[in-house]
Amino acid sequence: MYTKIDHMVIVVYDIKEAAKDYERYLGIAPDEPIAEEDGQGYLKASFSIGETRVVLAQPINDKYQAGAAMKQTLERSGEGLHNLSFAVDSVDKEIERVKNQGDNPIPSAHSHSFFFHPKKMHGVLVQIME
Repeated sequence: MYTKIDHMVIVVYDIKEAAKDYERYLGIAPDEPIAEEDGQGYLKASFSIGETRVVLAQPINDKYQAGAAMKQTLERSGEGLHNLSFAVDSVDKEIERVKNQGDNPIPSAHSHSFFFHPKKMHGVLVQIME
């Protein structure tokens, strides 16, 4: 069962500039200083809004799955929504449900989660996680 929107990732060209703008216009500070997401190939700034996080991400290394995908999004579409992550009670049950209907989810290389390709989700990379 889907329980909430866990987070959304917005790809940006300049993480420092974007974080300043989000703080200025939304009136909330990032949860922690801008930092590299370990082993993912991007810098991030995260803002909590209720139970949901808005994550700004700047790709810096495309040798990792996440950084490469973010770089492709920037090159293809410019800044904007990269992915939307939904929380579920059980990733394993959701993978089974998806496979039973004939679809092939994209497994995450770094967490117990999976993705639906943007072509299947009308332009948005969707992640399913616990």
